[in-house]
Amino acid sequence: MLLALLMAATLTPRVVDVRLGPVQREIVRAIRQPGPNRFVDVEGALRSAKTWSILIALRTVVEDHPGIALAIARWTEGDLNQKLVPDWRNVCALMEIPFGTWNFKESCYDLPNGSRVYCVHLKTSQRDNRFATVRGLTVAMFYIDQLEEVPEDVYNEAALRLSQPGYPQLMVVSPNPVPETHWIAKKWPTTNSNPQHRYLRVAMRDNKHNLDPSTIEAAEQLYPIGHPLRSIKLEGRRGLDVSGTPVYSGAFVRARHVRESLNINPDLPLLECYDFGFHHPCVIWMQWAPWGHLRVLGGVMGSDLHLDAFLPIVERYRGLWFPQRLRLDATCDPAGASENSQGLPGTPVAYLRDWYFELGEKDADGKSVAPTVIPDANQPERRYAANQKAATYMRRLVNQHEAFLVDAQRWVLVELNDERHDTFFIDGLDVGYVFEAEPRHSSRLGSYYIPKKDKWFEHPMNCFEYGLQAFVLDLPLGNVHAEEVKIRQAEQRKRDERLALKRAQHDPERDERPRRLGVGARRGGYWRGRG
Repeated sequence: MLLALLMAATLTPRVVDVRLGPVQREIVRAIRQPGPNRFVDVEGALRSAKTWSILIALRTVVEDHPGIALAIARWTEGDLNQKLVPDWRNVCALMEIPFGTWNFKESCYDLPNGSRVYCVHLKTSQRDNRFATVRGLTVAMFYIDQLEEVPEDVYNEAALRLSQPGYPQLMVVSPNPVPETHWIAKKWPTTNSNPQHRYLRVAMRDNKHNLDPSTIEAAEQLYPIGHPLRSIKLEGRRGLDVSGTPVYSGAFVRARHVRESLNINPDLPLLECYDFGFHHPCVIWMQWAPWGHLRVLGGVMGSDLHLDAFLPIVERYRGLWFPQRLRLDATCDPAGASENSQGLPGTPVAYLRDWYFELGEKDADGKSVAPTVIPDANQPERRYAANQKAATYMRRLVNQHEAFLVDAQRWVLVELNDERHDTFFIDGLDVGYVFEAEPRHSSRLGSYYIPKKDKWFEHPMNCFEYGLQAFVLDLPLGNVHAEEVKIRQAEQRKRDERLALKRAQHDPERDERPRRLGVGARRGGYWRGRG
């Protein structure tokens, strides 16, 4: 008798009560009544019910339009069969309507009213035809779950399948939140400024009516307010989702090392550090004091900008943020000393040197600034040493002051016609810049880990590493020695000023090269004319 009761309890179906909140209802409306929109992007946080909301809407469309053909897709066959197709069946069971009869020959569900739902995996093993799984399909609506896994050209091919006549045509996608530089973000800007494209965002709390309060509480404890991944994981906002061990774990503490406003020290040179590249050119500004203070004062990272377009932006922010600098010292990616490193004649290093000359930037000897280039700065052992040096500064106090500090405000992302404040460098120090999964090996260091090339955080962090290698000559000093170095530094500054004055009096026209480049003048191999 007891066994029968236990079996009965086991066989009793579990009642699932799923309700649509305001945001989920808006998702359903956007699919059932697309209006002028042909492409809808629903980006959401964990447990936000974005996939179920879309499937509910699509199942309703099947009832609204007998005979319509839909496709639901994931990138891999395993994810399609193990995740998306079961979700389709579960949603139909929840709605108490049939999910269809499986048609093995055509890989689709046939519905009683003549409609069809094709189940497609977009990744193909055919090297010579990467679009094999979608070509030949004719559908009115296409849904791709986890679009961030899908290459852009495969998505574009799938979008061409919207061609079934007589029905509303719509592409629906539901990626996890992507960085603002991702191709998905460019097709669906958050401002909804791209015609026929609509972006919708759903947060975990938008689904609180379906979640146990303890689920939300546990998630918010894992990603508390101020955590750099909270906006992605819980709020569904765009950004870079990262995993791995942070390079500065246990050393950098945001509450300890970040200050709302760091003043430039007028007695120290401003250190300008570059990482070249068209996709994400980057510069950071820092100062190092010989007695043991390292201050990172700000930076600018570009998106799809050539060097000649990026440098005027750098000049503008340098002038805005640091007008009272003593002088400028510069370093950069050694790859910039190679020909054609940006697809143009000449080298970025030569271009940068000529740029400083045109602006009249002088070094300690009164000559035009020339960037310091360390040829092996990108070698794993050197990067590892730079990371260790930075971590040491983060852990130290000098005369009861933090040896390492970062400005909270002077961080800007720029692309053509768009500039905005961001926290990319601070987020990188905190959790974004992570180690590779597998260690490297060398006869000198043995097994060691170096940071991962992630195409985002690596750019400002590489700038930081170049600056550490070129300018940060010692580790922080003890309190007594630090005071001695301060005194010597002040005395040397006075001697430098007297020497500079003497030079100016005896050689007022020492450098007769023109300050401005004219028509046809050449900067580091880049031809620059007027117009």
